[in-house]
Amino acid sequence: MELSKINQLLFDIDYIGDNNPELLFIEKQEIGSEYEDQERYYKIFKIKSENDLFLRIEYYTDSYGEGELIKGVSFVKPTETKVTAYEPVK
Repeated sequence: MELSKINQLLFDIDYIGDNNPELLFIEKQEIGSEYEDQERYYKIFKIKSENDLFLRIEYYTDSYGEGELIKGVSFVKPTETKVTAYEPVK
């Protein structure tokens, strides 16, 4: 991806998911938090012009659970992981 495209995607980062025609909201993933009222989560956006390239933005709220602040931004690709479950023998 070219730097000019990255600059365009990240230019107005506070409103990146609301009105950026280059991004498609995929999902919100909750993350654990240190404080009871504080919330931490990722929002995942598909970059429409790229194959298998997504933008992950980490958000958090203040200790009162208010406001939506950006902690970090990453370019990510989807991966699948194998999970082994152990069940009783019947």
